[in-house]
Formats: sequence, structure tokens, C-alpha cells
Amino acid sequence: MSASTNPKVAEAIDMTRQVKRSGWLLGAILLGLLALLCVTAWFYFNRLALSSTEAGYRNVTMTDALLRCQNHIQQRHQNRLVQLVYDQRSSHWHHPSTQYRLFFDAALLQSPNGSTNSLHIQCFIDGKSGAVADYTDISQASPTAAPAGGGSLFGWP
Repeated sequence: MSASTNPKVAEAIDMTRQVKRSGWLLGAILLGLLALLCVTAWFYFNRLALSSTEAGYRNVTMTDALLRCQNHIQQRHQNRLVQLVYDQRSSHWHHPSTQYRLFFDAALLQSPNGSTNSLHIQCFIDGKSGAVADYTDISQASPTAAPAGGGSLFGWP
């Protein structure tokens, strides 16, 4: 008698196939639950890390600092701001103080007739919170071609 004609053998083969299918199904379900557990734990621990005592901005970049300074300067000088030039060569990250130090040159409207005043602006942004840590306007005097002591441009009488 062959296996195909013997009903007990055929029944045993079918049971083996069903056990294999249910084993694969059980394995897939367990892997899915494990993946769900890992993702849930990851979100839970990241939420705890983000709600630590250091609240605020956690990844401040130079671009964020530049935008923050530009907004601060525009709010401070409002309608008087004629031109704002970012000094890309001098601006930098200052590691000891954990600040972005940005420098600008600005032209401000001084009077209604259109005369302007030049300013050098220093804007320091805290690298952890993204807030303005220090802000300074330095007025620049108009340059003159003649020396202060009289005489020619080269100092000769």
C-alpha cells in the first residue's frame, strides 16, 4: 500500500503541513510583536530624553542663528533698516561659550531726507536654546579723506 492510498499516512502528512504552517504563522506574529515592542520602547525613551530639564531647541544650526539674528535686528530697527549685510567671513561657532557669533553691517535711515547711518552689529546666539544671548550695535563714523591733524593725505605739510 502506498502513502497516497493509505488514509492514515495521508492524514499524518496533512497534519505535518498544518503544523509547519502554524509554526511559520506563530513565528511571523512573534517577530511582528517584537518589532512593535522595539518601536514603542524607542518612542518612549526618546520622549523622555526630549522632556528632560534642558527644554528648548536641541539642534541649533548656523542657519537657525542667522535667521534668529535677522528677525531680532528687523524687530529692533523696524522701518529704519535700509540694508543688512551678513559678514560670512567673521561669523563663526565659538566652542568655549557654545555660541554662534554673527556679525552684520547695517545701514539705518537717520532722517526723513534719506541720510543713513552705518552700524556694525554683533549678534550672539546660544547654541543650546537658539535664543539671542548678546546683541550689540556699534556706530561707525563716516570716513574722511583728510587726516585729523591737517596736512596732506600722507601726513606731509
